[in-house]
Amino acid sequence: MAVKNVCDCAQPPGGRVSCEPHQMALCIVQDGRAEYQCLNPPGSTPMARLLGALVGRSLVEPRKLIEWALVCVTGMEYRLAGVDPLRDVHILVQRSYLRPGGALVTFALPASISNALDSLVRLGPKVVPPLDAMFGTPRVERGAAEA
Repeated sequence: MAVKNVCDCAQPPGGRVSCEPHQMALCIVQDGRAEYQCLNPPGSTPMARLLGALVGRSLVEPRKLIEWALVCVTGMEYRLAGVDPLRDVHILVQRSYLRPGGALVTFALPASISNALDSLVRLGPKVVPPLDAMFGTPRVERGAAEA
């Protein structure tokens, strides 16, 4: 049996969110109250997980998984396009985030998003995979190969 994805909430009020292994555990604390969430990332249906296991990777592009997680954590829209796609990824590595409105968000990432982060970090800030190609070869932006 797979281990649950668990997230501890900030004190006060504290508490713990316990989700299925493929879900993102999220706790939002604001004004002394906690909201507990178990969120299904894109591509987390049972069939998509089975197919992903068969091919050895998520069926959803890593960049889209990371963008989805950033939206859930920050409450803001994110696009990892541009010169440095690692710009805001540090938010997910820290496992907590203080939203502009004062809510403190703690979270635990499922393996699909952790793997997507690892993939992006391995590729580096100058390598940008095409947004519409799941198995395509990453392209290198101008200037990165010339250095």
